[in-house]
Amino acid sequence: MNKETLQEYNTRLSENNTSLDDVLTAINNLPEKGTGGGRRSIITVGLSSDTTYSTSGIVVPLTKILSEKGNELSLDTTTGAVKIGAGVSKILVSGTITQEATGAGLYGGNINKNATNLASAVNIGFNYVTISNQMFKTTFHPVLVDVAEGDLIYLSAYTHTPTTVTVKAYDGRSTNITVEVVE
Repeated sequence: MNKETLQEYNTRLSENNTSLDDVLTAINNLPEKGTGGGRRSIITVGLSSDTTYSTSGIVVPLTKILSEKGNELSLDTTTGAVKIGAGVSKILVSGTITQEATGAGLYGGNINKNATNLASAVNIGFNYVTISNQMFKTTFHPVLVDVAEGDLIYLSAYTHTPTTVTVKAYDGRSTNITVEVVE
C-alpha cells in the first residue's frame, strides 16, 4: 500500500468514529477457520497411573487433564470419562492405549459413548500378540461422533485371553483420548 491509500483508510475510520484498535480487535475476534462459528473446545485426558486387570475388559480410569481449551468439554473424574457440555452436537475423538500382557492373545480397546460395551463403541482397535510379556499400542484414529449434552466418552481396554494385562500410563502420555468440538 502507498501513503495515499493509508491516509484514505484513516480518513474513513475517523468519519465512522472507528479507531485502528477497534478494527484490530474485531479482526482478532473473527471465528477461527473451520471451528463452527469461532467455538473451539478441545480436551486431552489420560491415565495417571498404570492399571492392571485380568477380566475381559475394563473402563480405563482417565483422571488426568493433559491439556484443554474452551469450556464445552470436561473430565468427569467419577466415571473417568469426558463429559459433553451444552450446545455440542458433533465431536471428533481419537486416542491411544498402551498395554502389556503376560500371555499371547487378542487385546485392544474401544472408545465408547454413554456405555462401555462393544455395542456402544464409536471406535475399536485390536492387536493379536503372539509373544508373552509383550508391550503394544493400539491407536484410535479420529472419528466424527454425534453427541448431546451430558454424553460421556469412555476409553475401555479389552482382552480375549484370561491373562493379566497392564494398561500403561506414563503420566497420561501413553494412554489417553482427545475430544474436540466440531459443532
